Amino acid sequence: MIKVTKYKKSVDQMIEGKESFHVYGFSDKLQIVHCLKLGSVTMSGLMENYDNFKNFETYFSEKTIYIIKLRDVHDKWESGYITELMNHADDRTKMIVSLHEVKSFHDDDEKTNFIKNFFTEIHKIEEDKSFEWTSHHHANINNFGMENTLLYHKDERSLNDEKNVFFIELKDLSNPKFLDWIKNKDSDWNVVKSIPHLHQTPNILKKNLRLFWDENKTDESLFNPYLFEPLQSVISQKQKEVDYIRKYNKRYIKL
Repeated sequence: MIKVTKYKKSVDQMIEGKESFHVYGFSDKLQIVHCLKLGSVTMSGLMENYDNFKNFETYFSEKTIYIIKLRDVHDKWESGYITELMNHADDRTKMIVSLHEVKSFHDDDEKTNFIKNFFTEIHKIEEDKSFEWTSHHHANINNFGMENTLLYHKDERSLNDEKNVFFIELKDLSNPKFLDWIKNKDSDWNVVKSIPHLHQTPNILKKNLRLFWDENKTDESLFNPYLFEPLQSVISQKQKEVDYIRKYNKRYIKL
């Protein structure tokens, strides 16, 4: 049905394997590491406004300053899970699910029933039906950039150990103080007036989905990722890495 893996890829493995990753920036002096559900839409917006600001593939270099964005792992996963869920929907379904706020899925009106049927059909457990999508791509729990490389590990070389890797909260990405910090490190960023915050998962959509699972938590005919222990266990383990960075890393940027 679904296999959830906790990756333990070290920085050494990434370098020795010559694994590439994607970044945003003007040059190789300072780069913001690309990761889905961590400001990628905001970064793409900057590309539209500044011709020399690019998204490109690169390899790890100790001469480059890298910025890794952080957010609570459950929030990152949930946002990605919702994105992957809506990839199963056509345009009409996306509009109804995102704009019609359900009061209770016990209500018997046309739009509520439409949304309930959509959620039910997607999550109905059937033979040979896969739910890998609930933890892959946008919903990848392990990846915070650099293709699943460890944020922190007590025995393995991780991003926490790299003196050229800095960390910033996703919510601070558009903070003017962060932009000032970047400009002090790389003068190419002086042309950037601001980093506008773009794209959020629609609140109504998120509320509808949470309500659906709250009212159907005992339905064993449905695959509920919120209650799937292996998935939630990996989320908890990854959160420990994020928490360590926040508490102990000297390159965690506090604004």
